[in-house]
Amino acid sequence: MYAKLGAAIHRAGSDSGTATFIEVPENQKNFIKTAMKGTTIKVGSKTHTFTETTRQVTAALDKSGRLMLK
Repeated sequence: MYAKLGAAIHRAGSDSGTATFIEVPENQKNFIKTAMKGTTIKVGSKTHTFTETTRQVTAALDKSGRLMLK
C-alpha cells in the first residue's frame, strides 16, 4: 500500500505472518495501532520489518533522515 498523505492503520498484517508492505513519502508518518509480524513499513527510502507483533507504532524520519519508531 502506498499512502501519499501518510497512513493511520488499525491493524497491519496477519496472524500467519503474511508479508504486508506500507509506504509513505519521506515527509509523512505511519501510525499503526497493531503491526503484526511480517509487516514492512517504508518512509522515504528507509524500511523496517517487524519480527514480532508491535503495538502503538509511529514511524517517521528525523531531521537527519533516520527512521524513528516510537
